[in-house]
Amino acid sequence: MAGVARRQIGGTRIAAVSIAATPYPDARGAAVIFSPGSYSFRPTKSGFWRFVLWGGGGNALSGASQAGGSSSMAIKDAFLDVSQTAPIVCGGPGADSTVTLPGGVVTAGAGNSSGAAGVASGGDINLPGVAGLSGGSAIGPAAPSYGDFNGGAAVAANTAGNAPGGGSGTAFGGTLYGASGLVMVFFVRD
Repeated sequence: MAGVARRQIGGTRIAAVSIAATPYPDARGAAVIFSPGSYSFRPTKSGFWRFVLWGGGGNALSGASQAGGSSSMAIKDAFLDVSQTAPIVCGGPGADSTVTLPGGVVTAGAGNSSGAAGVASGGDINLPGVAGLSGGSAIGPAAPSYGDFNGGAAVAANTAGNAPGGGSGTAFGGTLYGASGLVMVFFVRD
């Protein structure tokens, strides 16, 4: 979970809990972290929940002299009742992350191997990724950050992307993968 900050809300520090730790995520007082895959989030308490998403970073293809673009970032607060579920898809390298909420779909678009940056939509906050540069020694761009939520840092050429969402540097020998996306969910207020 490199690059993901702990968060303090109302004087209470919440800890990150891996979804693998519980078969059915209990997010009371803790952030639920979703790694690449498909999930169904059901809140344990009715109220406003915050969804923070990064897509996957773009890959750098061998011989292309192009760093992968970084993902975008989206943040959305939404009211969910305990009877509702929110489908979540967390993207791996080069894949979008999405959450489907009662008011619509929130997307953190992935960076891609052509160097294009990811584009976010549907969030209260939508931050674009950074385009990867071309050239033999181009660095992999950092993913966006907002407040306490930190995207993956930039990396040197010939280095895989930093999680979450960072693009990879240009590849000298083989394909280098961008970082995986990440989705975090936590309770905000009643």
